[in-house]
Amino acid sequence: MTKLNVSLAAGIALALGALVLSFPAAAQTQEFAPFWKDFAAAAKAGDKAKVRGVMKFPFLYLSDLREEKEFDAIWKGLFTAKVRTCLGKGKPMKDKKNYVIFCDETGFYFEKTDAGWRFTETGVND
Repeated sequence: MTKLNVSLAAGIALALGALVLSFPAAAQTQEFAPFWKDFAAAAKAGDKAKVRGVMKFPFLYLSDLREEKEFDAIWKGLFTAKVRTCLGKGKPMKDKKNYVIFCDETGFYFEKTDAGWRFTETGVND
């Protein structure tokens, strides 16, 4: 095999390897997109029941674990009109295997669980 053929074969192998490795991430993005569309619309509209339905409890709310019975307090403290607008218009970004969106100083984190994508926690944007 000539030097050119070896280089060409190595380049093709690297390109194919990168393509194969990107498939799980692409599939995850495609799975997240419909969830995000529904969540963002529910948050923007102030649909507490729909948002509650996609949260994973216990829920990490600014470093404190909260149970589902505390949802109304979470909603009142977290989902202000400004935050609901941010969630309705913003675009989450990939964070390792999960997604996050920042509204003001708060990060909203979304994780894939056995039940599908869920809103799992909030945290301070550091």
